[in-house]
Order: sequence, then C-alpha cells, then structure tokens
Amino acid sequence: MKDEQTIKFYGLRLEPLSLTDYRFGNANGVEDSIYLENIDWFPYKSNSEKQRKRNIETLACVTFSAINQIEIILNYKLIHGLIDPVDVEWAMAQGYIENGRWNFSDRFTAKMSGTSKSGNSPQSVAYSIHNDGLVPESKWPFLEEFDWDNYYVAIPKYLIDLGKEFKKRFPITYEFVVSVSQFQNQMHYNPLQLIGHAWDAPVNGIYAYSNGTWNHAFTGCKVFPDQKYGIEDHYEPFEKILAKNFSFYPQATKYYVNNKLTPMTKQKIYKTATSPKCYEFWGDGDGLYHWINEKWIINKYGGWANVEIVTVAEINQSKVGSPIGEFTGLITLILNLSNSIAAFGKKGK
Repeated sequence: MKDEQTIKFYGLRLEPLSLTDYRFGNANGVEDSIYLENIDWFPYKSNSEKQRKRNIETLACVTFSAINQIEIILNYKLIHGLIDPVDVEWAMAQGYIENGRWNFSDRFTAKMSGTSKSGNSPQSVAYSIHNDGLVPESKWPFLEEFDWDNYYVAIPKYLIDLGKEFKKRFPITYEFVVSVSQFQNQMHYNPLQLIGHAWDAPVNGIYAYSNGTWNHAFTGCKVFPDQKYGIEDHYEPFEKILAKNFSFYPQATKYYVNNKLTPMTKQKIYKTATSPKCYEFWGDGDGLYHWINEKWIINKYGGWANVEIVTVAEINQSKVGSPIGEFTGLITLILNLSNSIAAFGKKGK
C-alpha cells in the first residue's frame, strides 16, 4: 500500500466534452442490450492487471479502466451466448479469449490513443477504442521488465490491421453520462468508467468522501444495498469499496459493444416565442435546458434541417442549466492545473 499512497498522478487528463461528443439522454441512437437487476458486474471481470510495474508507471489509468469495462461486457455476452459463434471462434483463434475470458492489450490502446507523460483523457481513449479496435494481451503484452520506451514503442502494422478487423466484428460505441445522480441507475446496464480522487486511507475497508483532486479513472462494477460502490482498480487492492457519498467527477463513460448506431430521429430543440435562444433538454441527464448555438447545431446534427424546433410558452429559469461547454471548460482547466502541480510536486521529492 505504501507505493499506492505516495503516487498522486495516475495519468488522468480532464478535458471538456466537445460539441460532437455523445451525452447520455440526447437521443443518440445507442441502445442497451444488457440489464442486471442486482448491480454486480464483478463475476464477469477478467483477471486484474496492474498499470504500474517494477520499472514503469504507465500513466494509463483511463485505458485500463476502459478496457476492464469492455472485457466485463463481452464476458457477460460470451457467458450468456449473446455473441455470434463465428465471431467467438475467430476471437479464440486470434487469442482474444483465454480460459473463457476476454483479455485485451491495455498497452495497445494506451499507445494508439496518444497517452503521454501528461496522461490521457477519457474522450481520446474512447475515440481510439471506437476507431482503432482492440488486440489481444497475448500479442502485445505488458512485461515486468519494460520501461517507458519499451511500453510505448510503435505498434506493428499487423497489430493495427488486427485491431481494425476486431472493430468490424465488434463495433464499440460510447457516450458520456454527465450527472452523478444517473450513475447507479446506468450501472444496471453497463459497468461505468468513473473518476474520483485516489486514494485516501480507507476506514474500516471503505474509501470515504474526499475533497481531494479528481485524479484517477477506475471501473464501477457494483452497487451495494446500502448504496456503496464496488470498483475495480489497477492498484492493489484491485477491488475497492467506496462510500455512497464518494465524490465523483460529474462525467462517466459508458461503452456499448457490438451495438451499431441506429438511424437517429430528429433531435428536439426548444425555444420560446419571445426569445431567439435555443435549448437542448437533457431529460434523462440532469433534467435541465442547456443553451446552444448554431455551431452546436451544425457540428452535432449537421444543420437545422436535422432538428425539430419545438416552441413552448415558457422555460422556467430554475430549469435552465449552464450554456454547454463553458462551465465544463473552466472547471477542467482548474482540475488539470491542480493535477499538474501534484505531479510536479511528486517529481521534485
């Protein structure tokens, strides 16, 4: 535990969501295909893996937590016969499945997503997984003797090609849940990539609320009857229990495997008859109306022809959230500055 207590920079880089990032609750055309009544994804996880070994801290917590989530989803589908047998046979022949469990190379995705000594963001890792696919751990492993240069060496073309073939067979999409109040409900459908402060010393085995900097990504796997969270980490102990009031960053990544995007219905955009301002309503998110501009309409929906304008009598100011992007950009700037100071302080010791 000593090493874990002294490392304060694990590789998380927070960035504001862009105009084109899918947010949960925005009619993105992504569909859930799994549901657990009792939220416990731990029985479906693959072997725990460390992101830090003898000679290297990979600073790849975002990649490790994302890969853990995807392995859990595919293990569930494999166990319950929800994958085409032809694709299962192909995956086994390529080494993706070992002893009945999926095992992907974190090292491949860490490199392909552009992880550096300043870490990486959930958006960059998610985009790489979606665009580049995944490869087996056995074909691009993380060995104990590796240093930074070994771990982040250029990826061979044959592995890049294999990742593309995986992508064709197992398309992966994602969206961001931007309200902490939605996290536990969404964990019925998927484990989530969560972000919090790592780690203050546990009390009676529970990691309590902390006002420390959000500096680490991990995988939310379980909700206990008393609302505590069970998470999978990449530092021992791998399975941790977090207090029900644990302080999470208000953004979680939700992955979907083998779920192709369906044709998107026209997004409803709201305005009043007395104002030109247009709002997007996050009904399943925070339940607020968020002001948007023409650039948002063009970048996300392809123009005004692809949205439906709904004129309402009034939009109560108590139901109006912050303009999209502005508050998030400010808060993440402050958090990244705090993370950088923490990392510099560690280096200077």
